[in-house]
Amino acid sequence: MPLGPGLAERFHEAHEERYGYADRHRALELVAVRTAEVRPAPPVLVEGPMYVARGPQALELDGATVWIPAGWSGETDAHGTLVLRKSP
Repeated sequence: MPLGPGLAERFHEAHEERYGYADRHRALELVAVRTAEVRPAPPVLVEGPMYVARGPQALELDGATVWIPAGWSGETDAHGTLVLRKSP
């Protein structure tokens, strides 16, 4: 339930809807409060090699090998992700 004005009443209404009753004279206890702060991320800096690939080809990456079948090709994007597409 989002924090904000009328929290206690909103809680009691939700409790009554779910369980069929509400004790509006009982104090509320906040057991778990979660918060989040959202900010724009810094630009992603691509570290490592850039790839251009055309199948059929085996491409060795750091920690993995990628098989690119015939009719597929692609390259590394600005974020360092190898993007493959089937050739028309």
